[in-house]
Amino acid sequence: MALSMIFSALGGKRKGKIGELELDVTLTEKHEFSNEITSFPVEAGAEIADHVIQAPSRITIQGFVTNTPVKLFGGALDPTDYVQTALETLLTLAGHIKGDEGLYTTPEPVTVVTGLNVYSNMMITSLTIPRDRTTGQALEFTAELVEVIYADSETVSIPADNVDPASADLAQSAQDAGQQVPAPPAAEVQTQTSILANLIPGGN
Repeated sequence: MALSMIFSALGGKRKGKIGELELDVTLTEKHEFSNEITSFPVEAGAEIADHVIQAPSRITIQGFVTNTPVKLFGGALDPTDYVQTALETLLTLAGHIKGDEGLYTTPEPVTVVTGLNVYSNMMITSLTIPRDRTTGQALEFTAELVEVIYADSETVSIPADNVDPASADLAQSAQDAGQQVPAPPAAEVQTQTSILANLIPGGN
């Protein structure tokens, strides 16, 4: 672990970040890239890309944060409580910390910096924080993140001449029918009819 921290601090690789949280050291990284391929036969000569769906990227980061991050060339140590700040940041990103009104925060996508790549629009799906007698004043965690893929939507106006007459009624806008008087229940109608029949001679 010590060699990894020194190597990271010397700039041998960029330091890991999850959103605004900078890690003292990244213990492990796991990068997952996968595609979903159709299970149906593909016609010979067809564009194979039309039958492949790119799955969201997934990464798993095992990180380490301490209250005494590595400082080179005799730099002064900031007395900030990094561990508490890191814990609150991770719980906020995961949507598992309560705000001022007692409601849980809403998870938001963040940018994640790793030793291999920079990922945008990543959301925490799992956060594990182990604690034991050797942890001390440090925070070790494992975070699993999945890419959020956005899709653009667009509203298109269709000219009336291009609308099929058979389906034209389905596309008409709603019309104001005014205030409607609800019909009386069937039992009430039947009762009123029976009373009226008894008052009229020869009524049934």
